[in-house]
Amino acid sequence: MANGQGLNYLLGLTPISIVAKDLERTSTFFSKVLHFKERRPSARRDKNGTIRK
Repeated sequence: MANGQGLNYLLGLTPISIVAKDLERTSTFFSKVLHFKERRPSARRDKNGTIRK
C-alpha cells in the first residue's frame, strides 16, 4: 500500500470534528509562534511600521 492511500484510509476513519479541532489547535499554535517571532527585538519596526530583521 502506498503512503498516500494509507493516509486517505486513515482520514476516512477519523471523524471530521476531530480533524477540524486538530487543525484549529495547530493553526492557533502557529499564529502564536508567528506573533512571538514578531515581538522579538531582532525584528525592529522603523517609522513606517515595516518590519526589519
